[in-house]
Amino acid sequence: VYVQTGVGTVEHTIPAALAARFQAEEVAARKRKRLAQREHLFLSVRIATDDAVGRFRRITRTLDFVALPKPNKVPTHLLSCKVLKTNTLRHLYGQVAMETGVPINEMRLWKLATRENQTTRPDEPLDKHPLEATCAAVLEDDVHTKQVLLFLEIFPPHTSEYVIYSCGCLWL
Repeated sequence: VYVQTGVGTVEHTIPAALAARFQAEEVAARKRKRLAQREHLFLSVRIATDDAVGRFRRITRTLDFVALPKPNKVPTHLLSCKVLKTNTLRHLYGQVAMETGVPINEMRLWKLATRENQTTRPDEPLDKHPLEATCAAVLEDDVHTKQVLLFLEIFPPHTSEYVIYSCGCLWL
């Protein structure tokens, strides 16, 4: 029995479909590695809207605000987006406005806080921070949580006419 050593594979001996699959797997592996290296630069933001609060019909012992899924589950009723930690709050409001279609002047974002009784409620508005503050400085309170929970409050559009009723009189 003779064994040939030093004989390598030649490019034309590998089937084209197999070579294409190997290349695609290498490209996918490089892409996954790049994404994993950049993951620490982003915040995972979950946003509850009025619609999500309205659809929450489950009455619990603690009467929660909205149904929040586990961090590794994809929520269907919440908006999910990734935000660069170095982005400003102005960019965050712009990104939310693009995804929801709600004008920036008709919305307010609130941070959601989990209370001691395990309920989730709006805690503080993001309006109290300057718009040039970075998302990391404002939203990263707890390093251990992988997601940031926000509530999107939508204001009704402003009208030019206000009607005030008092003592049976009408002012326009």
